[in-house]
Amino acid sequence: MRVVKPVTLKRNTARLLAVARRLAAGAISQNKAEFHAVGRAVLRAVLGHLGVEGDVRSCKGGPAVAGEVILHTEAVYVCLTVPYGGGLQFYYRTVKGRTDYCGGTNNWFTFERLAGDPLAFVESLRGLCPHLQQESSHVDGR
Repeated sequence: MRVVKPVTLKRNTARLLAVARRLAAGAISQNKAEFHAVGRAVLRAVLGHLGVEGDVRSCKGGPAVAGEVILHTEAVYVCLTVPYGGGLQFYYRTVKGRTDYCGGTNNWFTFERLAGDPLAFVESLRGLCPHLQQESSHVDGR
């Protein structure tokens, strides 16, 4: 499992915040592809820092929506989405396996907070599921 450097994760979360702001303002068609590409990169990095196996996927939705970028492990489900004109936050929750799409209660995290301290989000996931790995095995500079 590849773990990206915190500086790379921070740069990508800043890009994600910028594109989320543009999507929330209604510029969907111009920013949807970037949202999905950067969102997948961020969630793959989060997965690496957690040190667990999981899936990162996109559901692009129709032309009027931003769609969703999803991280799904045996224990957590994270859904990045930007509602038109809505708040710049996303949800995450516990699940019981990769076939559980309902899971526990939704928890919310803002894109601003994610961009400010991406590893705080990793710690939030660990707080939700204490059995998640505490230390990453290595750091890859890519």
